[in-house]
Amino acid sequence: MTEDLMIKKLRFGRWYLGNQEKLHRMLVSFFAVLAAILWFFALYYFILYINLNQSHEIMLQELTRDKIDYVSFHQHFAPTELIINKQFLIDNPASKYDFVIEVENSNDQWQVSNVEYYFSWDGGRTEIRNDFILPKQKKYLFVLGEKVLGRPSNLEIIILKINWQRIRLPKQPRLKILSQLEVSEVKLNYVVPEQKMISLPKISWLIKNNSIYSFWQVDFIITLYQGNQLVGINALPVKKLWSNEERAVEFMWPAVPVATEISVTPILNVFDQSNFISPR
Repeated sequence: MTEDLMIKKLRFGRWYLGNQEKLHRMLVSFFAVLAAILWFFALYYFILYINLNQSHEIMLQELTRDKIDYVSFHQHFAPTELIINKQFLIDNPASKYDFVIEVENSNDQWQVSNVEYYFSWDGGRTEIRNDFILPKQKKYLFVLGEKVLGRPSNLEIIILKINWQRIRLPKQPRLKILSQLEVSEVKLNYVVPEQKMISLPKISWLIKNNSIYSFWQVDFIITLYQGNQLVGINALPVKKLWSNEERAVEFMWPAVPVATEISVTPILNVFDQSNFISPR
């Protein structure tokens, strides 16, 4: 048994000695191949890391880049500018003039909460006035009874400032209030005051507030026309108009122009909460 083991060991030793160089070359080749494989995978994952890192940086840049064109966005949702329509210069007695211009707010979700303006002409100008213009409203901006030496030339309106206010959907139904202020029986009569020998023109009308709201003040614009031409304009404030109230209103206009048509229009900023009377 011992002799057989010794013989096997001797044979293995002789075989090892005879193939030692060959085994060494095989071992070196194995480690060379293994090293090449490891270098290959190391290079592969390094290149993959570089590419992924570059892609990650590009993705971060895309995420942080401001892709919204805020200028175009603002322009798209910004209100359309006021439309300036007809301009009128109306003669009054004693070298006085009424300066009138029709403007239009074509926006349905924007109101002009305040427009600051004045009229100018060669050699003069009026005081600064303020007004409001509701959505989809045509309105006269005017200055009445301006005393001028000579007939004004090169008359124009100068708008200094416009404050826009967006009207959100919950508030838009308030625009219906205007249609609930019903004007009827507009008349022009001539009355003779006591102890006077002349008759004075009086414009009268009925106003019925069919809305559920009461107001501290409602203004009325009286306009006179000859055909399509505006020949006279005036204004009258009416105080404390209650809900469901019907009231007869009279306005004395001594130098009323000759007209073929008289129009009376209620003017009310339905978005001005301070003008609403709280329920009693």
